Amino acid sequence: MSWLRHLRWKLFVSHLSILVIGVIVLLATAHFLAGTQLVPDSQLSLGQSASETGQLDAAEPPASPASQQARFQAVVDQGLLISAFAALAAAVVVSLFVSRRIVEPLQELTFTSQRLARGHYHERTTTRSDDELADLSQSINQLAEALEQTEQRRLALLADVAHELR
Repeated sequence: MSWLRHLRWKLFVSHLSILVIGVIVLLATAHFLAGTQLVPDSQLSLGQSASETGQLDAAEPPASPASQQARFQAVVDQGLLISAFAALAAAVVVSLFVSRRIVEPLQELTFTSQRLARGHYHERTTTRSDDELADLSQSINQLAEALEQTEQRRLALLADVAHELR
């Protein structure tokens, strides 16, 4: 799976996994909430007593289809809202984890390049991956090595010139 070595595919897979986790959490929460009762027990007992006696209890009128529709819509809305927040929370956690794994090597490369710019040519990076960030890290290490050798040759040349001038 050499295609996973590229940063663009890692980002794509991470976004896809965030989406999949969000959908799984959304479906699981919706499934859980769908198992809850949509109609109160009193409505069920009223229907049961009517089927047994043939008469409706006058104390509680039967629910109209419009009110049942409104209750169903409220439960679906509540389920989707709760599921969306749960999916959002899961997506945030996964995103923070993935972004941390990408940003930390970039911060280390930035720190090392700044130290090299200030003349600390002995600095090296240690990126432990096998993607473009590792290639960049290796290039920065090669640059640091070349700068360090150039600085050593410059100091040696300066020492030789100073010796000859004496």
